[in-house]
Amino acid sequence: MNVKEYIRQKGEWVASAQHTLKEKFENQVRDISITLEEFNEKKIDLFQIKEFLKSYSGGSATPQASESVENLYKALSENMGSQYHIGEWFLMSQSKINQFAEVTGDKQWIHIDQDRAQQDSPFGSTVAHGFYLLSLLPFLTETVNSTEFDYPYVRLVVNSGISNARFQSVVKPNTRIRARSRIVEAQKFKKHLELVKQVEVEIENKSVPAVIADINYRIYCR
Repeated sequence: MNVKEYIRQKGEWVASAQHTLKEKFENQVRDISITLEEFNEKKIDLFQIKEFLKSYSGGSATPQASESVENLYKALSENMGSQYHIGEWFLMSQSKINQFAEVTGDKQWIHIDQDRAQQDSPFGSTVAHGFYLLSLLPFLTETVNSTEFDYPYVRLVVNSGISNARFQSVVKPNTRIRARSRIVEAQKFKKHLELVKQVEVEIENKSVPAVIADINYRIYCR
């Protein structure tokens, strides 16, 4: 195909896309070249337009990822779905549980009243707060070091939420726990990577984990 033919075909595609887009959103937009004031006034749904353009062109609307993002994605893909990290053992203590209760205000007796818990709790002792275990995940997975990362092209890692978490077994004082991690999903963007890591908090000498959680990370590259 010569250059002239290529330009002609692209021009036809743009004209067709503009006409179809105009028809699809005719209740919101009277002209594809609306002003900023009109745009704000009509409160046009950008997500709908983005999804339309994505489906119409048959490709992704996401800008091409940078070289560092591509390198990181390739490196992480090698461990996709498999366990890649086992943390160090962490000793849970009653004093740590009490400190968490003091900071958060969650002073329910099953966490801090050892005598009552021994008599009345179905667990036979006090237990760590479930949200205390979740708050320990960055430490247990060894992702709290702000100056050293596993890959040279990473400059910042942000926790962007937990999409799923289940508490499956209680953690009592004087027991040890550790985290096992696996990458279950990764998505590339222009300058960062969205990552989902599944973390299982293991209790020493127990077959049922304390917590299984899917943690979402946003990793910014250099």
